[in-house]
Amino acid sequence: MSAPPISAPAPAAPPVAPTAPSRVLAVLPEDRLPLGRTAFFGAQHLLALTGIFIFPVLIGSALELEVAQVGQIVQACFLLTGVVTVLQSSRLLRLPIVQGPTAAFFLAIVSAGTAYGLGTAFGSMVVAGLVFMALSIPVGRLGLMGHVSAVASHPVVFGSLFVIIGAQLAAIGLPGWFGTAGTPSFGAPSFAVAAVTALVVVACLVLGRQGLAKRGAVVWGIAAGTATAGLLGVWSASLPTELVGLPELLPFGFGVAWPAVLLMLLAFLQAGTESMGMYSLVGGWAGQRVDRQRVNRGLFTEFAGTAVGALFGGIGTTSYPENAGIVRVTGVGSRYVTMAAGVFAVALAFVPAVGLFVAGLPGPVLAAASTILFGSIVVGGIQMLSGVEWDDINLAVVGPSVVVALGAQFLPADVMATAPETVSGLVSSPMMVGVVLLLVLHVLLNVLARPRLERSRERRAGRVSPAPATTEGWPVATPLHHRVYDEARPLAVDGAYADWLDPATTVVVSVDMHDGHLSEDPDCPCPAPRGREVVGPVDAFHRAARAAGVPVVHVRSEVRASGVDDVRGIPSAWRTTFPQWVGPIPGVADHALAGSRWTRFTTEVEPEDEVVTGKKRLSAFSPTDLDFLLRQMGARTVVLDGIMADCCILSTAFDANNLSYRVVVLEDLVRGTDERLEAAALAMVSLHLGLVTSSSDLLGAWESVAARRRPVATAR
Repeated sequence: MSAPPISAPAPAAPPVAPTAPSRVLAVLPEDRLPLGRTAFFGAQHLLALTGIFIFPVLIGSALELEVAQVGQIVQACFLLTGVVTVLQSSRLLRLPIVQGPTAAFFLAIVSAGTAYGLGTAFGSMVVAGLVFMALSIPVGRLGLMGHVSAVASHPVVFGSLFVIIGAQLAAIGLPGWFGTAGTPSFGAPSFAVAAVTALVVVACLVLGRQGLAKRGAVVWGIAAGTATAGLLGVWSASLPTELVGLPELLPFGFGVAWPAVLLMLLAFLQAGTESMGMYSLVGGWAGQRVDRQRVNRGLFTEFAGTAVGALFGGIGTTSYPENAGIVRVTGVGSRYVTMAAGVFAVALAFVPAVGLFVAGLPGPVLAAASTILFGSIVVGGIQMLSGVEWDDINLAVVGPSVVVALGAQFLPADVMATAPETVSGLVSSPMMVGVVLLLVLHVLLNVLARPRLERSRERRAGRVSPAPATTEGWPVATPLHHRVYDEARPLAVDGAYADWLDPATTVVVSVDMHDGHLSEDPDCPCPAPRGREVVGPVDAFHRAARAAGVPVVHVRSEVRASGVDDVRGIPSAWRTTFPQWVGPIPGVADHALAGSRWTRFTTEVEPEDEVVTGKKRLSAFSPTDLDFLLRQMGARTVVLDGIMADCCILSTAFDANNLSYRVVVLEDLVRGTDERLEAAALAMVSLHLGLVTSSSDLLGAWESVAARRRPVATAR
């Protein structure tokens, strides 16, 4: 869709796996095209910068600005967009990235401008920009953006916020379809103009396939609506006398308000998070690994450019997924092309006629185009929330935040009049209220309270504890249980599962417990944060297993450093499919590369343990020598722990079963993508593949079997 980017999902450019350059791009970032073609493709990128044509005018409408003031914002947007795009395409990021105004900054400016004035809105953007510049300093290990983004960009926060934003924006879009009361065009003429605009935008989006028609849908709609307004005699272009002019420094003054700074901080967070995904995505198309230093350089440049641009009245930018879509569809990934687009944007910044023309576009045209764009914001939020598990904690985070944020608009006027200016300015904006409530409740309930509650539930359920190193003293559950689908059933050591419970013919296989998944470093190439909570319990269980005489085998993913057996050959399917759900995964091209630090085991590996390396697909058996090793060890039963329950553990369980091993999966020592998929995987194992039980139950079963085999002393 041609909406300015506001969320992690990017419909115009769905995340795909990093792969060989020839598979995606016909023209690579370092390739140069003839000057004419470079100019043509560069101009094409300008059509996707829909935010420049819409957001300044909507800000002017919301804050009742003069046409000349709106023209200044347009000029500043072209300047900011062009400068940052040139820098990103040149020596800093060296990727075909195009920057453009994002809806999060647009709404933050409207909210802060309404409460405190535009001078304070843009001044607060400068302060927030300095904060995020500090978070992304591209020196050593100082860049902290990954840590901040991991907490604050959770779908519960961003998804809910975009729904709130969409609801707030609804008051801006649709009423403008009818024009301004008291003018000759009010009513039917304005509505006709708006209807033509909306129909052309929708037609281009639906029928335009992947060409210029779809990429420039909003621009074509604006052009059609403007032409209709001219034909109906309700609009005429006004040409300025000044053809060349500089953007004005501090056109609205300068001020700072901390509630507005908070609002801008979240806008920077959204922009930076989306840009990180775009860097990885576009870099992967070119067969390049975008490391942390390179990402930080790109983010630092983006944040610095936005901070400087705010001094001229420019709307903050992000890396546009629509422009990434143009790169993908055309196969032209030359950074010199996007650099040309940046140069064109800078040139337009010095032509006031362009800014004034955009500022003077018919209001109903922009209202219609923005209605479609704002609808995409709501849909983006709903898409993000569709992946949330709606347990009591997440309901407690989202429910009050959304209702209070939207309801604050209707507080009694007498109450608002007596409130301090700072409080009234904060409460008057649903986005401001939503930001504060969502972040505070998410940190308190999801980040701090949830892990403690889950550990408490695990202790009550008799799950594993990392305390003992021998089976004696281990918290063995009595009586023993296993799980069938979602029901707990008694487990008898001499019953139907007797073959699964003999420690003498059992080997523990621990899957993928290495730093490439479990490191807390923001550069972790394929993070599995839910797996970190079982590292200690897995180590403790392994100690108990060794004490019981059961050997432990550690399996890790590892591909050749050249990537020929994955990203440079036929990429693993998950590299394409998994990001469709979780979004782009920065640094994923580094995952499991031989010789990298990401293949180090996070869990304890003792000298007597065995290690199987070279796992290149989901199953621990593919294409490793695990089966050969297990048969040499005399194994009949395989006990699985590790990650991820719904992919690697499940795939390994299927292969082990097909190879005639008895399969045991430890429900407390595996973790999946989320609780729902984890439960589904365990249910499938219990119905089709083997035994699902807890580590304490299994250790209890082993102890019972061993006790029965001990010789009984007789009286002499």
